[in-house]
Amino acid sequence: MVKILTAILVLLIFITSVAKAEQSGAEETPPFSSALREKLRATDIFLEVSLSPQQILAEGEALLQIKLYMSPHVQEGWLHRPTLNGVDTTVRNLQEKTREIIFDEQAIRLVEYRTLLYPHQSGNLTVGPAIFEGIVLDSSALSLDPFTPTRKTIEIQSQQIEIEVLPTPCAGMPPPCLVARNVTIEERLSSAPAQLEAGTAVTYDLTLRAEGVPARFLPSMGVRFPKNGAAIYADQPFLEDREEVAGLTGIRQERGAILPSGAGSIRFAPLIINWWNTQKDQFETIRLPERILEVAPPAKTLESPGLGSKGRTTTGIEDANKRYPPTPYSNASSTLQFWLAILAATSLTAGLIFISKTKKRAVLCSSLALYADRLQAVNTLRQGCRNNCPQQVKTALLAWAGTFPKEKPPKNLDAVARGWTDLDTAIATLNEALYSGQKISWNGRGFWTTFKKASKRKPPAKYR
Repeated sequence: MVKILTAILVLLIFITSVAKAEQSGAEETPPFSSALREKLRATDIFLEVSLSPQQILAEGEALLQIKLYMSPHVQEGWLHRPTLNGVDTTVRNLQEKTREIIFDEQAIRLVEYRTLLYPHQSGNLTVGPAIFEGIVLDSSALSLDPFTPTRKTIEIQSQQIEIEVLPTPCAGMPPPCLVARNVTIEERLSSAPAQLEAGTAVTYDLTLRAEGVPARFLPSMGVRFPKNGAAIYADQPFLEDREEVAGLTGIRQERGAILPSGAGSIRFAPLIINWWNTQKDQFETIRLPERILEVAPPAKTLESPGLGSKGRTTTGIEDANKRYPPTPYSNASSTLQFWLAILAATSLTAGLIFISKTKKRAVLCSSLALYADRLQAVNTLRQGCRNNCPQQVKTALLAWAGTFPKEKPPKNLDAVARGWTDLDTAIATLNEALYSGQKISWNGRGFWTTFKKASKRKPPAKYR
């Protein structure tokens, strides 16, 4: 019996040592500074805000990163992202990431928020504090019920950041000019250059990639397409933004069909793009040189099948009659056509009955789909209010109002305000933040409170 207990004790000690070793390994990722260790030991919630690079250029990209550390005592909470004041700046919120880390043998939840900033001119830019509101279990407070810990509301905020945006290096360069980490350009022709033929269309692709520049800021490359000797049928440019660890990569693709009008040559004009390399702090140039392609005359057509060997014109009907003589009429084929008509009429009747029975089911499915879209729009609107993002709130509000059955869905915020009069004041403030042309500190918390009250009421008669 003593040997069995000893063996069990040794096994428990071994399992405990393995668990501690795993936790200690996780504790080293990520590495903690001494200041961060002191903060995590002193409080249940800690905000860490950083901005990179140190020198921000106009028309360049900057990454604002917020790390929120929460102990297991934090029950729920929400973060209000910083507001910007100063120079005109485009903001792009990236997807947040949540993971658990081990600190002092305790699981801590780490939520990372990343925001990309694109200032459009030089000057001063102020990044307001990030504010976190949450509910924390207070085990130190006295409670009559030992099984129900006391809950308290806590609010913390980060420090305000003052930034001086430097002038863009592209100020003295001929356009187009970009401020990026890397720029590449690629062209592709669907047919080999030696196979170009008059009257035969080919597809031409131009793809521009710039790391650190959103796709909507990339310049047009239409100057590259030939102007003479061919007809151009260009598609709408394809724009795509890809989120990466270092930031955003913008992609602009221009595609068109080129139809050579005759034999000869077509000329592709040179394409030159200057850009400032933020990694090396120097100007670089990317270029596609002039390109001239030769177009061959159209291939000779074959002899017309409608002419015989002696020039006599024949018809397709005569040839078909020679190959496939007409089938004589029979009573059997008439009987078969009668029964086929009966079968078609029966199938049509059964289909109409099935459609009438499933009509109510289709209406129910449509209602469920509208309800799902409405919930999605409300979640997006709540997230936009938390992030103090007026543009996101506007898009979500229009999507929410569009889920109510009506003849014409609202196309702007004024139409929503006319339908839901409880939101008219909040929508007026939202319009001011969107279209006043001035930097206004818009707070989404008040809008969310008003929207919650208005959304619980029945919609107006014309929106039911």
